[in-house]
Amino acid sequence: MSLGGYLLLIFFSAFALLIILLPLLSRRTKTKSEFTVEFGKMPLVQQLAQEREAVLQALRDLEFDYQTGKITHEDYLPQRKALMKHAAELLQHLEAEHEATLEAAIRAARQPKTES
Repeated sequence: MSLGGYLLLIFFSAFALLIILLPLLSRRTKTKSEFTVEFGKMPLVQQLAQEREAVLQALRDLEFDYQTGKITHEDYLPQRKALMKHAAELLQHLEAEHEATLEAAIRAARQPKTES
Protein backbone atom coordinates (compact mmCIF):
# COMPACT_ATOMS: atom_id res chain seq x y z
CA MET A 1 0.00 0.00 0.00
CA SER A 2 1.29 3.45 -0.84
CA LEU A 3 1.61 6.45 1.45
CA GLY A 4 -1.59 7.94 0.02
CA GLY A 5 -3.48 4.74 0.84
CA TYR A 6 -2.26 4.81 4.41
CA LEU A 7 -3.25 8.47 4.77
CA LEU A 8 -6.74 7.74 3.43
CA LEU A 9 -7.06 4.78 5.79
CA ILE A 10 -6.02 6.93 8.77
CA PHE A 11 -8.36 9.74 7.69
CA PHE A 12 -11.41 7.50 7.30
CA SER A 13 -10.63 5.63 10.52
CA ALA A 14 -10.37 8.89 12.45
CA PHE A 15 -13.59 10.13 10.84
CA ALA A 16 -15.44 6.92 11.75
CA LEU A 17 -14.10 7.09 15.30
CA LEU A 18 -15.25 10.70 15.58
CA ILE A 19 -18.73 9.78 14.33
CA ILE A 20 -18.94 6.98 16.90
CA LEU A 21 -17.59 8.97 19.85
CA LEU A 22 -19.29 12.31 19.15
CA PRO A 23 -22.61 11.42 20.81
CA LEU A 24 -20.77 10.08 23.84
CA LEU A 25 -18.51 13.10 24.16
CA SER A 26 -21.27 15.67 23.66
CA ARG A 27 -23.58 14.07 26.21
CA ARG A 28 -24.16 16.59 28.95
CA THR A 29 -25.45 15.88 32.42
CA LYS A 30 -29.14 16.42 32.89
CA THR A 31 -30.44 18.91 35.35
CA LYS A 32 -33.07 17.87 37.86
CA SER A 33 -35.87 19.44 35.82
CA GLU A 34 -34.95 17.41 32.74
CA PHE A 35 -35.37 14.03 34.41
CA THR A 36 -38.70 12.32 34.07
CA VAL A 37 -40.79 12.48 37.17
CA GLU A 38 -40.45 9.52 39.47
CA PHE A 39 -43.51 7.28 39.71
CA GLY A 40 -44.24 8.27 43.32
CA LYS A 41 -44.16 11.96 42.47
CA MET A 42 -46.31 11.72 39.36
CA PRO A 43 -49.81 13.10 39.32
CA LEU A 44 -52.30 10.42 40.29
CA VAL A 45 -54.00 10.44 36.89
CA GLN A 46 -50.69 9.77 35.16
CA GLN A 47 -49.88 6.95 37.60
CA LEU A 48 -53.25 5.35 36.99
CA ALA A 49 -52.89 5.67 33.23
CA GLN A 50 -49.48 4.00 33.31
CA GLU A 51 -50.75 1.23 35.55
CA ARG A 52 -53.72 0.73 33.20
CA GLU A 53 -51.33 0.36 30.26
CA ALA A 54 -49.29 -2.17 32.22
CA VAL A 55 -52.40 -4.21 33.02
CA LEU A 56 -53.52 -4.10 29.39
CA GLN A 57 -50.08 -5.30 28.29
CA ALA A 58 -50.24 -8.10 30.86
CA LEU A 59 -53.62 -9.12 29.44
CA ARG A 60 -52.19 -9.15 25.92
CA ASP A 61 -49.24 -11.25 27.07
CA LEU A 62 -51.53 -13.64 28.93
CA GLU A 63 -53.76 -14.03 25.88
CA PHE A 64 -50.72 -14.65 23.67
CA ASP A 65 -49.36 -17.25 26.09
CA TYR A 66 -52.73 -18.99 26.18
CA GLN A 67 -53.11 -18.96 22.40
CA THR A 68 -49.62 -20.38 21.90
CA GLY A 69 -50.20 -23.10 24.50
CA LYS A 70 -47.68 -21.87 27.07
CA ILE A 71 -50.29 -21.90 29.82
CA THR A 72 -53.23 -24.19 30.41
CA HIS A 73 -56.88 -23.20 30.41
CA GLU A 74 -57.02 -23.79 34.17
CA ASP A 75 -54.20 -21.29 34.74
CA TYR A 76 -55.47 -18.84 32.14
CA LEU A 77 -58.97 -18.25 33.53
CA PRO A 78 -58.08 -17.12 37.10
CA GLN A 79 -55.23 -14.92 35.87
CA ARG A 80 -57.44 -13.30 33.25
CA LYS A 81 -60.23 -12.78 35.79
CA ALA A 82 -57.84 -11.12 38.26
CA LEU A 83 -56.35 -8.86 35.57
CA MET A 84 -59.80 -7.87 34.29
CA LYS A 85 -60.94 -7.03 37.84
CA HIS A 86 -57.84 -4.93 38.41
CA ALA A 87 -58.33 -3.15 35.07
CA ALA A 88 -61.95 -2.37 35.94
CA GLU A 89 -60.93 -0.93 39.32
CA LEU A 90 -58.26 1.19 37.65
CA LEU A 91 -60.73 2.51 35.09
CA GLN A 92 -63.21 3.45 37.82
CA HIS A 93 -60.50 5.22 39.80
CA LEU A 94 -59.20 6.96 36.67
CA GLU A 95 -62.70 8.12 35.76
CA ALA A 96 -63.25 9.46 39.27
CA GLU A 97 -59.97 11.39 39.09
CA HIS A 98 -60.90 12.84 35.69
CA GLU A 99 -64.28 13.91 37.04
CA ALA A 100 -62.65 15.54 40.08
CA THR A 101 -60.23 17.41 37.84
CA LEU A 102 -63.07 18.56 35.61
CA GLU A 103 -65.12 19.71 38.60
CA ALA A 104 -62.15 21.68 39.94
CA ALA A 105 -61.69 23.34 36.54
CA ILE A 106 -65.39 24.25 36.41
CA ARG A 107 -65.25 25.71 39.94
CA ALA A 108 -62.18 27.73 39.02
CA ALA A 109 -63.83 29.04 35.87
CA ARG A 110 -66.98 30.06 37.74
CA GLN A 111 -65.15 32.04 40.40
CA PRO A 112 -65.11 35.76 39.66
CA LYS A 113 -61.73 36.97 38.59
CA THR A 114 -60.25 39.69 40.77
CA GLU A 115 -58.14 42.30 39.04
CA SER A 116 -55.32 43.97 40.91
